[in-house]
Amino acid sequence: MATRANVIIKKTGEETVILYHHYDGYPKGVGQELVRYLSYLPQYLLGTRALGAYIHAHDSAYEEHESEAGDAEYRYVVDLEKMTLTCEHLYNGSVDTMLNINPVPGSENVDKKKRKVILSKIRELEKKKLIHVLWCVESGSRAWGFASKDSDWDVRFIYVHRPEWYMRVEEQRDVIEVTDETENLDMVGWELRKALRLFKQSNPSLLEWINSPIIYHQDALFIYWMHRLEPALYNPIKNVHHYLSMATKHNDKYLQKKGFMLKKYLYFLRGLLAVKFIMEYRFAPPVEFETLLLFSPMESKIRDAILDIVRLKREGKEHDEMAVSDVLQEYGENLMTEWEKAVAEYHPEIVKHDLTEVLDKFMYQFVMKNS
Repeated sequence: MATRANVIIKKTGEETVILYHHYDGYPKGVGQELVRYLSYLPQYLLGTRALGAYIHAHDSAYEEHESEAGDAEYRYVVDLEKMTLTCEHLYNGSVDTMLNINPVPGSENVDKKKRKVILSKIRELEKKKLIHVLWCVESGSRAWGFASKDSDWDVRFIYVHRPEWYMRVEEQRDVIEVTDETENLDMVGWELRKALRLFKQSNPSLLEWINSPIIYHQDALFIYWMHRLEPALYNPIKNVHHYLSMATKHNDKYLQKKGFMLKKYLYFLRGLLAVKFIMEYRFAPPVEFETLLLFSPMESKIRDAILDIVRLKREGKEHDEMAVSDVLQEYGENLMTEWEKAVAEYHPEIVKHDLTEVLDKFMYQFVMKNS
């Protein structure tokens, strides 16, 4: 007989969401799956509805119910107020805390003055270009969590024009680029149709944008549907090759000498760890480097050495160089060899979903909202 489980997601002032899973409800089954989801919890998932939709989108076996199913053996409670995941065995009454949830730091940790400047720039662009910004985030080293003191701000956004813009014979420019050297800002925006085309292709850069932990501005409905559709469009093969290519490029171009910029080793390592994550979990890897490390078993001495480099990168300047220890060099080379071989043999079955019609309706809705 299948072991069933109820999952309760609650938060003061919000609707409680109840999910039912009709098999493998044990702590080593559903329990560990929930730990995996909650160990990497971006700010936009800190609501009962959003988190419930995210879990269901990644595993359709979770069914939303109006009340708890009476045949469940286990009851998991995700308390977004106390930030805990508990497991109750309903037959013997035992209750265990499985996880203390530490959400990924979000945009509230960004310098308030800089955040104000960025939002002001967005408002100026909206007025000047007659656009509406749906999503605006930080990308690059700040989103990854190892920005140096002099790192620039890589602001990325998705925007929509007014309806008449789309009714032209000739294709129009679908990218907005703004550089402000005084504020150390590099801003790049993609028009909605361009973004959705890339989304349909499981573009790794776009996926990093929509999963960024540093959010400056968001249309809640827009990002809700992006995350709801993401699992159905995700292509692990394409993304594995993207991150392996990132690692290979940095290894070949920068890491063959003793001294090189700190960030180059972190870019290299991040690419390899992302490959490992995708091959194991089949969805987009955490954007934050330290969160990615949590999913990567390694000797404590290796982990500590890597975290020392992260610390030095944060405390230093963007172009600081150093000689990485022989231990880390060897670790990186072994990892590279392992994952090059693994990727060459990686041929998972991909369930193809034709969501063209869904994306067309999605685009129409947001274009018309800007009329």
